[in-house]
Amino acid sequence: MSTDHYLKLDHPWFGRVRSGEKRAEVRKHDRDYQAGDNITFVGRRPGDRTDYEFSQSNASYLLDRDPDLAEENPEHVRRPNFTARITHVMVRTETTANFLPEGYCLLSIEVLQPTPEEILRAAFGSSSTTEES
Repeated sequence: MSTDHYLKLDHPWFGRVRSGEKRAEVRKHDRDYQAGDNITFVGRRPGDRTDYEFSQSNASYLLDRDPDLAEENPEHVRRPNFTARITHVMVRTETTANFLPEGYCLLSIEVLQPTPEEILRAAFGSSSTTEES
């Protein structure tokens, strides 16, 4: 069973990871990251050093897709986000000790492209389906 993680990502790394140019992330090994888990990266605006909380329960990572949430949480309006899948987790061992700091791991990731329905939902706020006769 895979786990969903929600992580902040600073500018300019956000664009480089989103485009697929950067395919690895060094992160604190404070979660049980596993290959197959998904990460929703939420971008920080340039110069924004304010921490903000987000989780699956408060769903602030979905604000770009749900304008009603933006009205309820104006401080989180329009945080850009995207999802990637972890393909490999490298932890610190004797072999990796020279380049991987204590308490950190290296995540290999692959950006997941949104489905056409997700794109329509983000653009128009609801799913658009048609029936053919």
